[in-house]
Amino acid sequence: MTRTRRNAGVAAIALLLAVAHAPLAGSPPAIRGSSVADAAGPGCGELAATASAHQTSIRASVVAAGRFVPARTGRVEAGEEAAFRKLPAFCRVELTISPVAGSAIGVEVWLPTGGWNGKFQAVDLSHAIEQARAVSSTGNSGW
Repeated sequence: MTRTRRNAGVAAIALLLAVAHAPLAGSPPAIRGSSVADAAGPGCGELAATASAHQTSIRASVVAAGRFVPARTGRVEAGEEAAFRKLPAFCRVELTISPVAGSAIGVEVWLPTGGWNGKFQAVDLSHAIEQARAVSSTGNSGW
């Protein structure tokens, strides 16, 4: 991976997280979900309007507690059901960035809809969201 691609990917994630979790006095804000509200943070759907020069697509939606379905298959596989059932509600953001011509890098960010602990984790999405951490993954081509 070239430095330009890496920097563009990091910049896109940083922009998304900065918009989602603008610093405020006290505890970090959460993303407002459909039924979970925090007046300090933007709504999950509002993140889809976030623009970037290298961004080619973005989707943002609230996943209800226990209702996550992986994009790669559109269904929950055997052995995944118990793990996904215990996930809290979260804002799922899927975007594709193209820092150089012909590239298409999939990025997925999960943001807690409430009680964010201010931490970010770059791997193990389901475990991290259970711990109230913002989390992301790159290289996704499932959407």
